[in-house]
Parts: sequence; C-alpha cells; structure tokens
Amino acid sequence: MNSGTYEVVLTTTDADGLIDSETVTITVTEPMVSNEAPIAIATSDIIQGQAPLEVNFTGDKSTDDVEVVGYSWDFGDGEIATEANPTHTFTTDGTYTVLLTVTDAEGLDATDSIEISVVTENEPTDEVSFEFILTPNPSTEAVQIIMEDNFDTSIILGFMLHDSSGRLVRQFTREEMIQNDMRIPVNVYRNGIYVITAMFNNNDPISKRLIIRK
Repeated sequence: MNSGTYEVVLTTTDADGLIDSETVTITVTEPMVSNEAPIAIATSDIIQGQAPLEVNFTGDKSTDDVEVVGYSWDFGDGEIATEANPTHTFTTDGTYTVLLTVTDAEGLDATDSIEISVVTENEPTDEVSFEFILTPNPSTEAVQIIMEDNFDTSIILGFMLHDSSGRLVRQFTREEMIQNDMRIPVNVYRNGIYVITAMFNNNDPISKRLIIRK
C-alpha cells in the first residue's frame, strides 16, 4: 500500500434490510530510513619533526552511508580548520592531539585523532618514537606500516590484526613483517573496519584503525 490517508468503510445489513456503516481512517507513512553515523579517518604525511613543522592532513578518506558534509579540525594549539585536507604549521615544541570531527547531512558526527610531536632545533631527536602510520587507509590490496626514521625494528615483537568485534584475525611476527617490507596484505579480508596493533618488548602496544574497502 502506498503512503497516504485512507477511509475504510464497513457496511452491515441485517435480515430486515436495515443498513449501518462505520468509517475508520488509516494513515500510511513512508518507512523510516535509518541513518548511520559517519566514520572519521584522519591521517597526516608526518607525525614528528622540528619546529616550525608543516603537516599536511587528510580527512577526505572519511566515509558515510550517504555523504560527509562537514569537516572540523582542531590542531590542539588553538587553531582550527574546516577544509577536508588542510595544511597546518606548528611553531612551538610539544605534543599535539589533532582532532578531526566529520558530520553527515543528518547531523551525526564522528571523530578521529592523530598525535603530532614537535621539537625545537636544539632538542635531541634520537629518542625512539613508537608511533606509526598506515598507508593507504582505506586499503584494497595491502597496507604499509611506516615507522619513524629513528625507529629500531629490533624492539618489535609483532603485529596483530583484529576485526571490529575484537576477534583476532591474524598475527604477524617481526621477521615476517621485515621480510615483507612492513606490508600486510589485506585483499584476502572482507570489507570493514579493522585494528592493527603493534607489540613492542619495551613499550605498551599501539593500535591504529584500518578500513579495508575493495
């Protein structure tokens, strides 16, 4: 039945031919279409460097079941931007949590964040950073894990791939990852949201979200 208002009439007749009727109004509406919240994906070309540090951010990999209509970046230093892919320069040393908020047409939003470490020119930069970048993200064939230039791969225990429910999909040893040039094939897995966790022998695990989309 199409949407609209309908008058339903019931007419009854008895044995003597007397007639009576009753009318009921029925309203049919269009079914409600559920709107899913977007998925925010924030990435950057670098995550550490000396001040002044220019960083190119990417947010247009964020997804929605219809369309992402708004981007809001908070760079953690008092500056903001509303472009999908802004460039920002950090002029003071420190660790900044950069927050991306994306919004869909129905007003639902989602956030993702990146930590950017900025040091002064006179500050030593040989301290090991455990941060890493997944690229490309979303991925179709394989994802590359990019560590900082001063990272010592000998402290890696391995990597774990979990699906969105938390189920362990695959575990990769350090030797396997080095042999594959820090690449993880993802073309054998279903589309969806996954988490890659790096395990270290002298640091807490670090996890990054990965989207597989073919």
